[in-house]
Amino acid sequence: GSAEAATVSGQRADTIMLLHVPKDGSDAYLISIMRDTWVNIPGYGSAKINAGLNYGGLDLQVATIEQLLGTRIDHIAEIDFAGFKGLTDELGGVTVQVPLNFQTDDYTFTQGPMHLNGDQALQFVRQRYQFSDGDYQRVRNQRIYMNGLLDTIKSKGAFENATQFKSMVETISPYVTVDSGLSAGEIAKIAAPYIGSGGVNLHMMTLPNAGTGWSADGQSIVVLDQAATSDLSQSLTNGTMSDYISRYGED
Repeated sequence: GSAEAATVSGQRADTIMLLHVPKDGSDAYLISIMRDTWVNIPGYGSAKINAGLNYGGLDLQVATIEQLLGTRIDHIAEIDFAGFKGLTDELGGVTVQVPLNFQTDDYTFTQGPMHLNGDQALQFVRQRYQFSDGDYQRVRNQRIYMNGLLDTIKSKGAFENATQFKSMVETISPYVTVDSGLSAGEIAKIAAPYIGSGGVNLHMMTLPNAGTGWSADGQSIVVLDQAATSDLSQSLTNGTMSDYISRYGED
């Protein structure tokens, strides 16, 4: 239903985030991968990373990220625009820390805390033309929303005990599509170290890149930072994400 739909066929991932949750219950990490990042799509060659979804659905999108980072993606969750708005409204809205003043056709966003309903939140996470650095600020705003979402879930007592957590999973589940292995029981197993301890401490960042450029066929792209990507792969494998964040920074 967006204006872009007139010029884009098939599906494209509007947002790609990698969530790393250590087994030991230590700090977790949420990393945005910019949707225009120029990578190899297995079987198709070089393209923007979000084209994987169009060429081969979620399986190929996952395979593309696994190849890029040299790590296995254990589970996947997908949400569409309607689900995003519905989830936000189901939780009674989400408070975000708006980083700077900007306007859309429908809303004015003022720097500081703002409580957003579903429609406002969707506009907040999708805008890019209002910002001098475009999509870079857009992905930061998406993580600002995720931080507000986590705070909302915590404030509702989701991490106080297993019963509360199960109730929150049931609240969220109608709005999200997940892989067949990500059952309520599996989610509870992953979250177990954080239940009763106040919830997970989440570090967030954008996968470092080498700026914007142009592909050989004239597309505007985000250029991969090979060294930073290789470092991320090693840090995920070796359990040294805290060192990675210290080197490259976080939100």
